[in-house]
This record gives sequence, C-alpha cells and structure tokens, in this order.
Amino acid sequence: MSRALSRGHSTRSTNIDKEPAAVLLALPPRSNAFAITSISAGWCHALALACDGRV
Repeated sequence: MSRALSRGHSTRSTNIDKEPAAVLLALPPRSNAFAITSISAGWCHALALACDGRV
C-alpha cells in the first residue's frame, strides 16, 4: 500500500514541478519568488514521504 501511495505522490509532484516552470515566465518577478518557494516546499514534502516509505 505505502509503495503505491508514494508512487502516486511522486507522479503528482513531478507534474506540479513541471507546470510552474512555464507559469513562472508569465508571472511578474514578485510572484516568481512565491512560486519557487512553493515548488521547493513540494519537493521537501515529497522527499519526506519517500523517506517515511522506506523506513
């Protein structure tokens, strides 16, 4: 079960990570910082879940 959940989450995170890259180009500079912050927060969350799944 945990493996299936982590796989599904990793698939979502990659899709989420790809989209903001295109969105960043359309946003004003001030919004870029927020988007980058949210992307890195998503990465941290995905990594934490991956580590929990292995343990």
